[in-house]
Amino acid sequence: MLENDIGIIESIDDFDIWAYIVAGYDFRGRLIIEYDYSDVNNHRNDYRQRAIIDADDVKTLSGRLSVSSHEIPSVIKEELGSKAPVADISTVRYAFKEILLFIVEKGAQYKLETCYGERH
Repeated sequence: MLENDIGIIESIDDFDIWAYIVAGYDFRGRLIIEYDYSDVNNHRNDYRQRAIIDADDVKTLSGRLSVSSHEIPSVIKEELGSKAPVADISTVRYAFKEILLFIVEKGAQYKLETCYGERH
């Protein structure tokens, strides 16, 4: 469960396959960027990827972006999600890759975790 999470971008929900990206903080104060993919017809295809940015790198991002740490999800949305808050699946996936590149370009690191299946 993320605190103060904000939706970055999501796919059109009229289709059987759906994806979205949210950003928020876990109970340890780590920034989490989460990509979630769901296949309504076959939940075994579901998966979630989480980019986890530790507290030190959150401080780095905060300084480089000149915002408080809790404003970082909003900055990510403005920079990478606001052009198309609802898009197709491939655009959502591309946005996740762009967010990861944005984090690295700002001098921060992340750890990527992936969970598969319907209970991800």
